[in-house]
Amino acid sequence: AHLNQGNRRSASMIFKLLLKDGILADRETYETFIKYYLRQKNSTEMIKRLWQGVLMTTQPGDVIQPNTVIKLTQYYRKHDALTEAEQVYLDLKMKQQMLTTAYIEQVSWLMAEFADKKQFNSTVSLYLDMVGSGYKPYKEAVDRMLSALQDNNKFDLIQQIMSVTTPVLSDDNKD
Repeated sequence: AHLNQGNRRSASMIFKLLLKDGILADRETYETFIKYYLRQKNSTEMIKRLWQGVLMTTQPGDVIQPNTVIKLTQYYRKHDALTEAEQVYLDLKMKQQMLTTAYIEQVSWLMAEFADKKQFNSTVSLYLDMVGSGYKPYKEAVDRMLSALQDNNKFDLIQQIMSVTTPVLSDDNKD
């Protein structure tokens, strides 16, 4: 309620007390605080803790708000925390969440960013996992990934990707 009324200082203090005392809030509260801390400087560690709260309080059948995971992934990408962004994807899969087209776009660009940083194991495993789960990575992101692999002579990985690529790529991902 304090956050919704613009009293962020009180809300932040209350939340820190909840954490200190080991009290669990509900999923919606954690999501609200994530959105707040995404706008603050140097919040990565707090955001990680809040995300764990979301995961701990998400029951089968609950839906984690797509807007929350999109903003969280964008935040991690912007702050060069690619491993954390990848973990969000893995957590969503573990919680059997349906991934939206807008979120798949974020994960596609994450995959390309891993390739740009020469973290090829992450880029290929993320790609293969997305395709294996029935999702269609964005063609532009796949092209960027393939270009980075080619520039680094990773032709074996390109071959592995191409063996599953043709039937799944789409220029027009739609929900």
